[in-house]
Amino acid sequence: MPNLDKFLQEPHAYTLQRDFLQCTGPDTGDFLQGQLSQDIEALSDLGSAWSFLLNPNGKFCTWLRITRLSSEEYMLDMEQGFGQAALERLNRFKIRVNCDIENTQSQIVRILGRGANEIKGESHKQSIAADAGWQTLEGFDLLGPGVVKPDGCSEGNEDDYEYIRIFHAVPKMGTELTEGVIPAETNLVPRGVSFTKGCYTGQELVARLDSRGNNVPKHLRKISSPGACIVGSEITVEGKKVGVVTSAVPSGDGSIGLGYVSRSLEIPGMAEIDGFSASITSASD
Repeated sequence: MPNLDKFLQEPHAYTLQRDFLQCTGPDTGDFLQGQLSQDIEALSDLGSAWSFLLNPNGKFCTWLRITRLSSEEYMLDMEQGFGQAALERLNRFKIRVNCDIENTQSQIVRILGRGANEIKGESHKQSIAADAGWQTLEGFDLLGPGVVKPDGCSEGNEDDYEYIRIFHAVPKMGTELTEGVIPAETNLVPRGVSFTKGCYTGQELVARLDSRGNNVPKHLRKISSPGACIVGSEITVEGKKVGVVTSAVPSGDGSIGLGYVSRSLEIPGMAEIDGFSASITSASD
C-alpha cells in the first residue's frame, strides 16, 4: 500500500497512455456542441472541460476531456483503448458536416498531490496544462508532444496511481464506466454536464433524471473492508445482493474498492463482501 502521507505533502507525476481524437474543420465546434454533454462554446483557446459522450438512449459511450485549440480545431482525449468507440459513435452522427476526425495515441503526464498547482504555471511552456478532473485531489495534466515530468515533483508508479484513484473514488473506463452505465449512477455529473446548454445526443435521460433528483436504482460507492475485496465479488446485506465490486486494492490488513450499490442501502452503511463486513460510503465526498 502506498504511503498516503507522502502524496499529501508533495506532488507526484504519472505517465499515462491516452487515446486522442483530433477534430478539425469549420463545422467542428457546432458539431461537438451537439454531441457532448458539456458546453464547449464557453471554452477559450487552450481551455478544456470534462464531458460525457453518450449514446442516443442516454447511456454511456465515453468519458473524455475536450480541449479547444482554435475555433476550428478541438482535441478529445480519453483512456487508452476507447478512442475507436468514440470515433465510431461520433461518425454515426457526422452527416454533411465539415469536420475531420483522426484517432491517435499519445502519452500525457499527470501531476497529482498537494502543491501541484504551485508548479503548474512553470510546467506548460511547451505543452497544454489541463484539469486532471479529480474532485478531491489537487492536480493537472500536461498534454502535447514530448511531455516530460516537470521539476518539483517526484515520480509515481502504476500501483501508487491505482491506489490513489480508488481512494479518491475516480471511476475508470472499462471498470466503473462501461456500456449500460448512465451518468446519474456515477459521481461525474457535476463536472461533465451542462444543464444550461442547448440540445445534445442523449440529453433527454440526463435531464429527466436530474429533474427527479437523480433517483436511480444504484450509485457508485466507496468500499472499505478488513478482508481482501475481489473485483466481481457480490456486496450483500442479510444475504441479499445489493451491489458488485468493480475495483479493489489492498490497504493495510484489508482493502478498499469501488462498486455500484443499490439505493436501498442507506449511506453510510454496512454490508458484507466475501464473508467480511464492509463499510459503504459516498463516492462524491
